[in-house]
Amino acid sequence: MRRRIPPTTRRGLVLLAVLVVVVLLSLVAYRYNDLMTAEARAAGSAVRYIQARSFADSGVAYTMALLAGDPSVTLNNSPYINPEAFSAVPIPVTDEARPGSFWVVSPTPGVTEGYRFGLTDEGAKVNLNGLLDLDKGAGELGKQFLMLLPNMTEEIAAAILDWLDPDDEPRTGGAESATYASMNPPYRCKNGPLDSLEELLLVQGVTPDLLFGVDRNRNGIIDGDEPSGGGDTLGWSAYLTVYSRNVNVDPQGNQRINLNNTDLATLGEQLAVLGPELGTYVMAFRLYGGKTSTDKTGQTSNQDAVTAKVQEDLAKGTAKPKKIKSIWDLIGSQVSVSIGTGRTARNLTYYSPLNSPDKQKELLPLLLDYCSTSDKWDLPPLINVNTAPETVFVALQNIASLTGTDLTTVLEARGNPFAGDTPRRGLAWMVTEAGVSPTVMKALEQFVTGNSQVYRFQVVGRFSDGKPGPTARIEAVVDANNGRPRVVYWRDLSELGKGYTFTGTGQ
Repeated sequence: MRRRIPPTTRRGLVLLAVLVVVVLLSLVAYRYNDLMTAEARAAGSAVRYIQARSFADSGVAYTMALLAGDPSVTLNNSPYINPEAFSAVPIPVTDEARPGSFWVVSPTPGVTEGYRFGLTDEGAKVNLNGLLDLDKGAGELGKQFLMLLPNMTEEIAAAILDWLDPDDEPRTGGAESATYASMNPPYRCKNGPLDSLEELLLVQGVTPDLLFGVDRNRNGIIDGDEPSGGGDTLGWSAYLTVYSRNVNVDPQGNQRINLNNTDLATLGEQLAVLGPELGTYVMAFRLYGGKTSTDKTGQTSNQDAVTAKVQEDLAKGTAKPKKIKSIWDLIGSQVSVSIGTGRTARNLTYYSPLNSPDKQKELLPLLLDYCSTSDKWDLPPLINVNTAPETVFVALQNIASLTGTDLTTVLEARGNPFAGDTPRRGLAWMVTEAGVSPTVMKALEQFVTGNSQVYRFQVVGRFSDGKPGPTARIEAVVDANNGRPRVVYWRDLSELGKGYTFTGTGQ
């Protein structure tokens, strides 16, 4: 009889192990599925953000294309406020892709929305890299500019100038390398031009609130999470730049005629663009010199005789030409010309056509557009008086001895290009309409211009189908000189939030 083996207590262990393995594998599969789902969502979000960034990038390229053409055509002569050109511009997409749009905006404190659809003129600001050139490195004029900025102190102004100047000798209250070497981490003073406005944050005493204001997301208004107890909205960034650039070219992009060209024959041919009256007067001024005149008629009754004399002396090639120090010297002046010899000798007076207020309106814009007293291509950074804020105007007033009445008259005459007024162009209107004297304009000419081609703007790119999606925001500065726009500054502002809510976009 076979002995019966009693049942073991471990018969269910395998089943239990199998169940544990199945549970563990299920948990692993669930966790893997959860991770893959999260990765898929993250990848989808990344793709959507890249699409939104592409919309914003398209806005930068679109703006550059508009600036490459004639603004009077592409922007209806209104680059600063132009909703038709810069609001909700659609992006062409395929049927499968979500549609998107972009908006080109500029933060504008003081208006209800805090922004306008348009560009900001960098030429309206003071170029920090040109401060020392104002008085050959002394920095006193530069300090006058800086001290007019809100919340500026003597010490910070001195430190900024020390950062820019080439030496290592600190100004009173300033800071050079010895000061920065004691910081943690230590660094040296730049002693050279700034590469970006943000570089100012390295200068002793400059803080983000001073430089960029209390509008931390840079949308032109003080939001609920931003300081509301005072402080400038955009800070010094509204008045300072390192990107403005001026080139000595005419409206067609050609280098301006140098009125001091030593080749007088060539100069005479070039001056045909001014017409016979003014062209002849400039040549006579170069040949015989000019002097101040009280004439207000600009009469040119002796034009034929003076023209013949000019041609005669040019043919001889013996003339020693005089230099024109300033274009403004041609206003309120006259030239004495000796005609004939012996008993027939006589002196003729040829008055500048620019003496006449009526002829000024016609000829002065031509003269300023097409002529210069320099043969340089690049000019020192100048301030565009047609777009400069009042704070910058006050600085110019102090430096050029502009009276308070002149300032008020100029500001009223130019209007507000950021509120829809037709932007002024050139400098002639300051004399012909605002009544600023040529003497004051002569004092101003080393600081100001009437044209600029460097613009700052933000581009907001987002989906326009009303569904949730990310927003991309880019800030760029474009130099459009010579009809060849190029990006000189680019920054992704998306980390600061979408900043703007545009009506009717579903966002």
